[in-house]
Amino acid sequence: SAADWISGEGGKHVSTFNGNTRLESLYAQDTWRLSPAWKATLGLRHETWRAYGGEISGAAGKLLPFTDRREQAWSPKAALAWRAGEAWTLKASAGRAVRNPTAAELFQGSIVDDQIVNTDPNLRAERSWTSELTAEHMTAKGSVRATLFGEITRDALYSQPLTATVNTVQNVGKIRTRGLEL
Repeated sequence: SAADWISGEGGKHVSTFNGNTRLESLYAQDTWRLSPAWKATLGLRHETWRAYGGEISGAAGKLLPFTDRREQAWSPKAALAWRAGEAWTLKASAGRAVRNPTAAELFQGSIVDDQIVNTDPNLRAERSWTSELTAEHMTAKGSVRATLFGEITRDALYSQPLTATVNTVQNVGKIRTRGLEL
């Protein structure tokens, strides 16, 4: 709680947090040439995520533990490409991604009146579905590519500043992103 936390004297201890997250994954993917012009790719990822050993202590030395958690998720992926000619390729793809909260997002916070504030140890994993349509044209000097994309993310992990030095992370119900990249 020093007025100048970079070069000032040490102040009174406010809070300390500890905790771990662990992610173990297995991913398999294969591509098939269906014909000289068509190619298909399928993939699948399995993840096991754990959050454990989480605790926070306040200025009075009071220690509050967080409950250990374990979750599993599957993320499929598919892509289909068509070589429309010597210079043109069209591709459609879709896939799912899961991002679990980090230790800092889950456990960093402080204690006020024996209550944990500025953190949410029950944050949910964000889950996104992404799709793309791409056209690519090859020339002797390079290539031009246009991609139309869309993504829907549920329970997005969103960080918001509360003060100049304190952030809070929360789940946002749904974020939809659409765009065109050239």
